[in-house]
Amino acid sequence: MILGDASKSLVKQIEEDINSLKEKKDNRKIAKETLNYKIKTKGETFTVIARTISALITGGAGIAYRKDYAEKDFATIAEKEILDAAE
Repeated sequence: MILGDASKSLVKQIEEDINSLKEKKDNRKIAKETLNYKIKTKGETFTVIARTISALITGGAGIAYRKDYAEKDFATIAEKEILDAAE
């Protein structure tokens, strides 16, 4: 009887641990997908910014000002703020 109760307790604990591990793996997968989406979105945003700046500088489409320049310059801005469309 005692051995049976101990076995049931161990089986229950193992099942809980398996479920917990599965939940953590699912959460990790979601976090990775979210991170990858944010990295992609950030890259696309800076690409658009670089194209806009390049068009303003050169007067037309060109590749004089690239995404990596936009990211580097953005990092040096001390006080970042969201501008409205008119600005």
